[in-house]
Amino acid sequence: MIFQNHELIASDGHEVKVCDWRPSPGAGTKAVVQILHGLGDHAIRYDRFANACVAQNLAVVAHDHRGHGKQEGYGHFADSGGWNKVIADVSQVRQDIALQYPKLPVILFGHSMGSYIAQSFVMRHSGNNAALILSATT
Repeated sequence: MIFQNHELIASDGHEVKVCDWRPSPGAGTKAVVQILHGLGDHAIRYDRFANACVAQNLAVVAHDHRGHGKQEGYGHFADSGGWNKVIADVSQVRQDIALQYPKLPVILFGHSMGSYIAQSFVMRHSGNNAALILSATT
């Protein structure tokens, strides 16, 4: 298993912190699970779940939403247009996934607040998802 962190820079200059768990080279990665975390949560909290996915030859990519993670505070997306910026960040991470894992299907997994972000993303980008998993949602 390989774990790495990297950053993407959003169009407004925001740093999107990304975590990437992947099977060892040659393991035959079958798909990518993109995780959208819940309110007051952060990407690395999903380490145990990500490791279970990697054991099944699934790569996992998760990022800290704006206003989340160790350096961001608690839940404030932006002073204006925050929801659209969060969805744009998800899209940017998805574009990065396409570069890192060309031709692999992507399973979008959203937990709690992340489930609402996932639903909004899917309504805007429906053709980009092999599957959608919603956890702790209505």
